[in-house]
Amino acid sequence: MVNKATTWMAKYDLNNDLRDKAEGLDDERLVAKYDKLCERAYNKYLEYCDELPKREVANMEKQMNQ
Repeated sequence: MVNKATTWMAKYDLNNDLRDKAEGLDDERLVAKYDKLCERAYNKYLEYCDELPKREVANMEKQMNQ
């Protein structure tokens, strides 16, 4: 479960970066596309985190923030 959660967070981070670039280009269509992908990825991340113990989620988030 930890691997799946970190994979979805990595997808969120990638799409968030792409959304930021699209915002810089003032491309509303791309912003909407990447916003939807970010939402989907973050919801999947939360879904997997709900199945993990809180300490595992805390350790995982600590590792990702380094």
